[in-house]
Amino acid sequence: MKKIYYNINESDYIFQTNNFAFYFSSKFYLDGFIQKFIKNREELKHKLTSRYNIEFDSNDYFDFILYSKIEKRGFKVINLINLEVFQCLNKVKLNGEIKIFENYKE
Repeated sequence: MKKIYYNINESDYIFQTNNFAFYFSSKFYLDGFIQKFIKNREELKHKLTSRYNIEFDSNDYFDFILYSKIEKRGFKVINLINLEVFQCLNKVKLNGEIKIFENYKE
């Protein structure tokens, strides 16, 4: 029997990326995230790159978007770098980086 956690802090359903651990209230939600996160990254990257003509590589941001669409019973994400715990999406602040191209010449 697959358990549903109504208190997400008790959940055993966790998926880790390079920088974050995403907690899920059910195996169903976890499996949905796992099945969709790579394609979601590719689609959002393509949409933003096409629209703004800037190369976007924001997998962390894309993963938060997908997580907030899938997980409906709570919100818990841990930053694996500094161990900060996020309990809601509007408390998340991701800092982006700008890549400097080596072949750039003025």
